[in-house]
Parts: sequence; C-alpha cells; structure tokens
Amino acid sequence: MVKVTAEDESIRRMVEGSIETFLNGKQNQNWVIGTIRESGINKEALKKLFSEAYKRYPKNLQLLELEKSCKQMGLF
Repeated sequence: MVKVTAEDESIRRMVEGSIETFLNGKQNQNWVIGTIRESGINKEALKKLFSEAYKRYPKNLQLLELEKSCKQMGLF
C-alpha cells in the first residue's frame, strides 16, 4: 500500500484545479502546463488525473491536446 501524504494530496488538488480551470476556458494551455511542471506531481498521479478528467469531459478536444502536449514534454 502506498501512503499518500498531505503534501501529495495538496499537489494533486492544485493540478486537478488547474486542469479544470483550463477546461472551463479561464486559462490557456501554457498556464496549466506551467502549473503541472512547477507542481512536481509524479507521472502516475498525473496519468490518473487525466483519466479522471476524461470521465468528466469525455472526448474533450482541449483535454486531448493538453495530454498530447504533456506527453511530448515528458511530463508522463
């Protein structure tokens, strides 16, 4: 079992919020990628956040583009 620290949870929530903000049109892709990079979130946690976002926003083209950009940058 993997222990999740309060700091890990805080980072996850921050990145999740930035993805939501981007998908709601309040920020651009560069902003959310910067947030993801600066957060230090691990690759597995980021993958999980994307899979959760796809459940809420199925077939969202912005989300697909964001995921593609994150993969190209080696974020996961």
